[in-house]
Amino acid sequence: MPFAKEIQTTVIGLLAAFFLVALAAGYWAVTGPDTILGREDNPRLVEAESSILRGRLYDRDMGLLARSLATESGVAERTYTEPAMNSVLGYYSLRYGVGGLEATYDALLSGTTLPANWNSFVRESLLHEARIGYDVQLTLDLNIQQDIVAAMSDHTGAAVVISVPSGEVLSLVSLPTYDPNTLDTDWETLVEAEDNPFFNRVLQGQYQPGSTMQTLLLAAASLANVNLERQISDATQIITIDDLELSCLFTPPRDTLSLSESYGYVCPAPFVSVAEQLGEDTVYGYLDRISDRQTTLLQAFATTTPTEGSTPTATPETSEEPNLLEEVMGQGNRTVSPLTLSSMVAALLSNGSTRQPHTVLATRAPQTEDWQAYVVQSNPIPFFTEDTAIVLYNAMRTAFSRSPIADMERPEGVEIGGHYAISHTGDGQVLWFVGFVQMPSTRSASIVIVLEPEASIDDLNSIIEQTITSTITNLADSNPS
Repeated sequence: MPFAKEIQTTVIGLLAAFFLVALAAGYWAVTGPDTILGREDNPRLVEAESSILRGRLYDRDMGLLARSLATESGVAERTYTEPAMNSVLGYYSLRYGVGGLEATYDALLSGTTLPANWNSFVRESLLHEARIGYDVQLTLDLNIQQDIVAAMSDHTGAAVVISVPSGEVLSLVSLPTYDPNTLDTDWETLVEAEDNPFFNRVLQGQYQPGSTMQTLLLAAASLANVNLERQISDATQIITIDDLELSCLFTPPRDTLSLSESYGYVCPAPFVSVAEQLGEDTVYGYLDRISDRQTTLLQAFATTTPTEGSTPTATPETSEEPNLLEEVMGQGNRTVSPLTLSSMVAALLSNGSTRQPHTVLATRAPQTEDWQAYVVQSNPIPFFTEDTAIVLYNAMRTAFSRSPIADMERPEGVEIGGHYAISHTGDGQVLWFVGFVQMPSTRSASIVIVLEPEASIDDLNSIIEQTITSTITNLADSNPS
């Protein structure tokens, strides 16, 4: 036949084409879907992400803080209801990702931790319904948070309140902050802002400790059986580090003071004396232990920031070689976070050890009514011996009794302790309050406040008073979890 060769060639070509089609179909049926679905630019992934109804966030009293609602376009809209909570909740943005507690608990809120089963497959894959995440009840107390934010006003700084002995974070404030409801519009301005509103000063801030070091030195002296009541002459002497002159924060009635009295008036000279008495190895060894505790504490808070690696204005620029005088005065290489100091105070209220601070009370699976307690798996974090904790507790009570607001109103039976401190940076001075309130019951709370440059002692006193008052009121009104 004249066309036999052409027909044979055509058939072979068709068979080869069918083979290639079958091979491609097999690839896309078995392996191909994963390569497409895994691509970041896959529009189906973007569409699925945009439709997720993230779980709601509530405070400890079930006040609504954040929720996601479906819109006509199918894109879920995340709304934050309480401006005072902005700095701790963080943000969720389809364009810019997540930050703050939205990042820490992203897996729960987005529902990615939900078990895979037939019902979820039918809803999401066949019916193309939006995924719904877990609701989360936080440990945060909206009333305390609002009161502290109002008290701090337009100051730059941070505050953290932790319930003792539970380790529940009642308040976590970092200012200045931003409005997550307008994040997509304001992003470029926020990223370039000099005051770094994305930076969480409680968790990410690494400040020179300044005279907050006196608490640790007092603990080291107590552990070494140093007589804390021995009178030290020239206690008000000025200590000079390069061009920096360090003196008592409050004016004492005389020049001769014990180490305990010097702690209350925040006088540096006696702590230089006791550090020399303890020796360099002892002092550095003790401070290294506290630095290790700080690493453990911060690991539990996985936060993200769009300005990764940036630092607050209080972060020091120091040489690599340690200097004993600089370290003892808190003006050396070591830095500290407000969370670490708050946990340190929690430890002295709990016989020397503290629980890992945490921010979740309970979670609720989608389309269910029952809340499940959120269990924090962590071992107690030791800071002090029990005897040292008692010494520091009494030292803080006595120190606060000498403060400008020692006569502030409080309910009968409530104990207040606190130590003022100051550190110095290239931008000026940073003011601290590290203290606690203890209720007549077994409940108490640690409080740390830090104000960056341009704040005064009067500013700090006003914030301390309002923070303590709010903490006492709300601790008394709330039930232990």
